[in-house]
Amino acid sequence: MEEIIKVVVDNGLGIGSFIALIIFIFKYQDKNNESMKKIADTLVQIQISMATMTDRIDKIEEKINRKEEN
Repeated sequence: MEEIIKVVVDNGLGIGSFIALIIFIFKYQDKNNESMKKIADTLVQIQISMATMTDRIDKIEEKINRKEEN
C-alpha cells in the first residue's frame, strides 16, 4: 500500500491508479479461477444427472410402450 502512495506522489494519480488496478487484477485472479473451476465442476455434475435422468425416462417409456402393445 505504501508503494502505491509513493507512486502516486512521484508520478501522479493516473499512473498510481493504473498500478493499483494491475495489483487488484493479479491479487483476485486466483479467486476468480477457483470460482470458475467450481462452476465447471457443477456443470459437469448437472450433465451427468441429466444423462442419468434421460436414461431412466427412456426405460420407463419403453415399459409403457410394451404394456400398450399387449
